[in-house]
Amino acid sequence: MTVFVRDGASITDLGQELAGEYVFDASTPSEACNKNAEVARKHSRRDHEDFFVSLGLLLSSYNECPPRAWGENALACSFIKQM
Repeated sequence: MTVFVRDGASITDLGQELAGEYVFDASTPSEACNKNAEVARKHSRRDHEDFFVSLGLLLSSYNECPPRAWGENALACSFIKQM
């Protein structure tokens, strides 16, 4: 048997309000992750908080000047795809 879910809103909290508060334009990737972890904490979303804290740690080596592209970190890319 195959089941297709076209709209997951009925089985999961998609967090659209929460997503609207996330930032991706901070000065460094890890700073963006830290800010997003704070937003997730404020909304009691431990799963999101854990994700952003972990990703921030992986990307902390990318805080140098000039900043490198996030996609250059193979471990971070793999982590994002698996989440």
